[in-house]
Amino acid sequence: MILAEKQEKIEALEEAMELLGQAEELIRSVDSRNLNAYAADQINASEQVMGEQVFQVVEKAKEALERTCPECGSDRCEEMKPGLFACAVCNTEWRA
Repeated sequence: MILAEKQEKIEALEEAMELLGQAEELIRSVDSRNLNAYAADQINASEQVMGEQVFQVVEKAKEALERTCPECGSDRCEEMKPGLFACAVCNTEWRA
């Protein structure tokens, strides 16, 4: 009888060890998916920041072009009224 009880306990322990192994594998799988999701979120955030930075650079370039004289190419230009610019070098006026 004692031998049979020990055998049952051994089998129960073996079953518990197998279940523990399955649980550990599941935990690793979930951690891996969470890590992948986190990495994807970080990549998306980086792309958004980079997109915003590119947008700002393009806007500054447009501004610089608006303030460059179309006649002589000088950047010594002033905005006289909203959308109306004048060159300090050749006195050309233009609308942007």
